[in-house]
Amino acid sequence: EYKISEFERYAMRIESHGIKAALPSAKSMSTPELLDNPGPIYRGELVWRIGLPLSALLLALLAIPLSFVFIDGGHGSEPAPRDFELWTPWIEDGGILAIHDVFPDPADGGRPPYEIYCRAIESGEFTDVSATGSLRVLRRN
Repeated sequence: EYKISEFERYAMRIESHGIKAALPSAKSMSTPELLDNPGPIYRGELVWRIGLPLSALLLALLAIPLSFVFIDGGHGSEPAPRDFELWTPWIEDGGILAIHDVFPDPADGGRPPYEIYCRAIESGEFTDVSATGSLRVLRRN
């Protein structure tokens, strides 16, 4: 059971003290907006946003050499050699380089993975360890 109450008019008295504009939080602002605001809170957020990816990049470049690199994906004449050139210098001695989709016969697949495989072997820096299907595993000498 319940009772319905009806009123002719609702009213409430609210005193007016003026409305203060709330400043947006630093986290909700875009990076260009942070650049335009000189306050320490905004500068702190800006430094955090810029510093985090830079720190990750620096740590990646200055970190211990890589023990394993797997090249897969970009099979074009530009991506495969670029991956090889960018990542193989970071492989430590005794580290593993795995290359996927290595097809010695051009009829079986694209050439760039096979070409970077040959390049690694011909460089004398890598030794062939195993082959499983189109996956080649090399070890840095």
